[in-house]
Amino acid sequence: MDIERVAEYIREHLHEDLSLKAIARQFHYSESYLSREFKKQMGYSIKQYIESLKLADGIKSIVQSEDTVTNTSLKLGYSSLGSFSNAFKQLTGITPKQYHRKSTLAFKIIRNFIGKREAIPYHHYRVTTGNSLTVKVVYPEDYRPMITCVGLFRTGIPKEYPIVGVALVHQQQYTFENVPNGEYYLLACEIMQDMTFIKSYVLDYNFRSRLEAPLYFEGETHHQAELMMRPPIASDPPIIINLPFLIFNNLPQKRR
Repeated sequence: MDIERVAEYIREHLHEDLSLKAIARQFHYSESYLSREFKKQMGYSIKQYIESLKLADGIKSIVQSEDTVTNTSLKLGYSSLGSFSNAFKQLTGITPKQYHRKSTLAFKIIRNFIGKREAIPYHHYRVTTGNSLTVKVVYPEDYRPMITCVGLFRTGIPKEYPIVGVALVHQQQYTFENVPNGEYYLLACEIMQDMTFIKSYVLDYNFRSRLEAPLYFEGETHHQAELMMRPPIASDPPIIINLPFLIFNNLPQKRR
C-alpha cells in the first residue's frame, strides 16, 4: 500500500466528510485492509490520524490568535466546545484557553537555554529497571539545530506526554536509563527552529525522524538507535504535543 498517497489524500480532504469507506473506495482497497495496513505501517489508526490533523489546525489558529476557541472548535467539526476542549487537553496536556498564555511563558523561558549545552530529561513516571536506550540524532552536515526533543511514545503519534523524553540543547546523543517495560515508538523533532513563537508551536516544517518499528523493553533490554533528521513528509503525523511547555513544566522551580 502506498502510504504516502493515502496520507496526502487525507490531508487534502481533511475538512470534507472523510470516512474510512470513502478513503478505501478512492484507493480501491477494502475497508479492513486499509485500516489494518495503515495502522501497521504508521503505528496509529486512520481515525487517530484525522483527529490529530484537525487538532493541529486548532493549535495553529489558537497560536496565531486568528479566532475564538468556540469558533475554532466549530470549524474543525466538533459538536461542542466541550468535546473539542477534552480532545485538545488529552493530546496537548492543557486546555485550548490555557494554550496561548502558557505557551508564551514557556517560550520566553526556553529561549534562555539556546546558548547553553545541556540535556533536560523528562520521566512520565519514575521506575527502576535495567532497560536503557541510547539515541543519536543526525542532521544534515551543514545544519545547526537549536533544541531537539526525543521521546518514547505509546503510539506513532506524538500525543499526550512521552513515557520518557529529553530536550537536547546543542547535543545530539543521549542515553535513557530505567525505561519502563513496554512497547514504544521512538520519535524526535526540532523546536525553536528560527526563534519565532509561532513556528515553535506550529511545527509544519521542522526537522523530525522516527523509527518505523516500535521498540520493546522488558527486564534488561538495551537498545541503540540512530535517527536521521529530515524535513517532514506527507505521512508524518502532526506534532501536537506542546513541547516547549513540557520542557518548561519539567524545569526545577528556580530555573523558571
